[in-house]
Amino acid sequence: MRLPSDLRWSGQAPARERPRLTLRWATAIVTIVGFGGALAGLATVIDGSAWWFVVMAVVAVVIAVLTSATVVAVRRWIPVAAAALGSVMTITFIFASDVSIAGIVPTPTTVERFVALATSGVVNIVESSAPTSATLGIIFVLAVAVATLAIAAGFVGIVLGHRSLIGIPLLVILAVPGFVSPEFASPVSFAVAAGAWLVLLLMGRPAPEKRRASVLGALAVAVALLVPIAIAPSATGFGPTTSFRLSTGVNPIINLGDDLRRPAPITALSYRTTA
Repeated sequence: MRLPSDLRWSGQAPARERPRLTLRWATAIVTIVGFGGALAGLATVIDGSAWWFVVMAVVAVVIAVLTSATVVAVRRWIPVAAAALGSVMTITFIFASDVSIAGIVPTPTTVERFVALATSGVVNIVESSAPTSATLGIIFVLAVAVATLAIAAGFVGIVLGHRSLIGIPLLVILAVPGFVSPEFASPVSFAVAAGAWLVLLLMGRPAPEKRRASVLGALAVAVALLVPIAIAPSATGFGPTTSFRLSTGVNPIINLGDDLRRPAPITALSYRTTA
């Protein structure tokens, strides 16, 4: 039976689909590069580098499976489902191959392993101080979270074609070190991820639009890199103050994060009463 026109969105005419397919794979490659750059910024808060390769393997599988599925899929949810299945199988192979079927098919024991890893990972994140050791639990939590972001990026950027929105998942990852402490933010990681996002903006655009978009994008990246440096002295509370601003040198969000990550309890308040 002939598919309705609104469902025939890929794989129907190979000759006409070739440029679109090429654009999708180019988007996939640049997206993987962007995730790699953004994840590299987490090296300031997570020790080692092995975790980066593990998480990037999951990202690569997710994006590759999703992009491949667009060739034969007749509904737009199918690539997302395929990518989700691919991420589950990859994570199972990495973290629980010994308690799964053929190393990739989860079992009830696999689920128990995942729950234990997630629990230990959350505990490690809360109790550790940055930079923290890359425990198996932390790597598992990071792999699951980034796989979810990669699926979202692939859906909006590759399936729907809204490549500019891929910047949102990248920004989420880039923001993590800054939430821990501003000193952990990595300008190099930001530049790589922002460069990948800029390339995504230029893909498929006419030449005049590419020139305008490249100039505006380059200016936006430059401003994003330079503004934090320019305002850093006043942001810490040691710069000059005006009557319109109260500077205390205390960031309650960062201090709360430090309190939550303190490995040992401390005495915050003591009192004595005769009652």
